[in-house]
Amino acid sequence: MRNFDLLKEIGRASLETLVVTTLIAVVILFFWLPFVLGFLGQALKGPRTLSEADLARVKKGDFVRIVGEKSDTAGTQTEDGKPTHDLKVLLAGRTILLVRAGLNSPDATTYEGMIDGTPAYCAGEVQKLINEIKAAHPGERVDLTASSWMLDSTRGRLDGAWHLLWGLVPAFCLWLALRAWREMGQPELHPLFTRTLAGRGDHRSLAAEIDREVNGAGYPVSSVIVTPHWLVQKGFMNLSVMPLDAIAWTYKKVTTTKAYGVITTNVTYQLVLKTFTGQSVEITCKEDEVMRIMELVYERVPWVVVGYSKELESLFNTRRAEFMRALHARKAAVEAGETLAPEQE
Repeated sequence: MRNFDLLKEIGRASLETLVVTTLIAVVILFFWLPFVLGFLGQALKGPRTLSEADLARVKKGDFVRIVGEKSDTAGTQTEDGKPTHDLKVLLAGRTILLVRAGLNSPDATTYEGMIDGTPAYCAGEVQKLINEIKAAHPGERVDLTASSWMLDSTRGRLDGAWHLLWGLVPAFCLWLALRAWREMGQPELHPLFTRTLAGRGDHRSLAAEIDREVNGAGYPVSSVIVTPHWLVQKGFMNLSVMPLDAIAWTYKKVTTTKAYGVITTNVTYQLVLKTFTGQSVEITCKEDEVMRIMELVYERVPWVVVGYSKELESLFNTRRAEFMRALHARKAAVEAGETLAPEQE
């Protein structure tokens, strides 16, 4: 004998939601908070001024300012054949540093931005420049070295600010966790009672009625139990209950996944339930299970429109009132004793 308890199932689904959303929030915060602290330091304190000696101790991502003696444009960086940035060489003491700057930007002696690795092809060009300088001064000691780093002056104080938006994810997860915690103690706050079943009575009376039908006359198919008046689905972090008299249209949805647009790799079957208010519920299961659930729904509410067509979809989405008039006519015909055939695919 089945031992279904709607209020306990709400507690189970809420607890699973609480645990999962809290874990997600903690993991994201673990990686996000160090970034936020670094970003705030970067935005508030500004760049750290480096000396030539400091160049040997920097690391990728440092926000710095470097003052040199002179600079010159060494080339242009391109992307898909289009110029995007100027590449400049900055002489800082006896070190030559590559600087990525804006396109057609003037040469300067002070640059600020983010430390980045020097692209391999650029490192060769810097060394080539050093060799040319040495060749232009034969017999002289030209003690120049190429820095292994590049300064990206196109990235500044607010670079990476969009990453702050990641903070919305743990905030949303914590909000879901808080809501789930409240629903564990107050099941009447669950969306089942505040939205789906709103206006149908006291939550305890409704729960007792649904429990009685599920345990007494419920017909299980996959994750779904169909009773004389309700369709109940249990799943991880999920519990949904739909009154059968709220269903206006149901059909099978088939989604085919193909590799290279030719080879079928997967076929997914879903039962789609559309309510009078336009709400849509999709239940994934095997094809025969989809058909069986539709049969059970039709047996209990035979005025429901069964089957899919583009005309029905257009009617439901754009001329809902006309769809509902036809549905009410079907219901009246059933109540008058007429037998209706469902519209099959």
